[in-house]
Amino acid sequence: MPSFTLGELGKSLDCQVAGDPSTVIIGVSTVEKAGPGEITFLANMKYASKAKTTRAAAIIAAEPLIGIAAATLVSPNPYHDFARALGLFYQAPKPPSGIHPTAVIDLTLSRMDASFLTGTRFEGKLTALEMQWGRTIGQLPSPCTAGGPHNPGNPLVVPYRWNQGP
Repeated sequence: MPSFTLGELGKSLDCQVAGDPSTVIIGVSTVEKAGPGEITFLANMKYASKAKTTRAAAIIAAEPLIGIAAATLVSPNPYHDFARALGLFYQAPKPPSGIHPTAVIDLTLSRMDASFLTGTRFEGKLTALEMQWGRTIGQLPSPCTAGGPHNPGNPLVVPYRWNQGP
């Protein structure tokens, strides 16, 4: 999880720091749930009483807050700058690498793109795989794509090579 000093956040968000700029901020939260090391925001001054009871290390507000322990980042638009602060702390989840053990290839596909197999032991062997799976290579219209009385077919399927097809 990233961490910033209040001075770094002030610079990134283009806000004025009222308080100790060396205060370390490790996350974001609401006014009610914020804990030590977290930053929150106060978009409307009528909720300033909640800021007095917060445990947050800093608050993004439209004006410096007097009489509270938390430092203040003074912003013309606290709601917007809090959203920007969320972006600085957000870390996208990383999916596990590899192929999931329950992964399934839909064999009803009428045509597989070669990039589907890139990086696997089957790269460059699309035709052999399709023949192994009983595909109709280069046969247009194929039973899978031609359609029928209850199936309109797929008009976007094209031959694999220029000399295939009708």
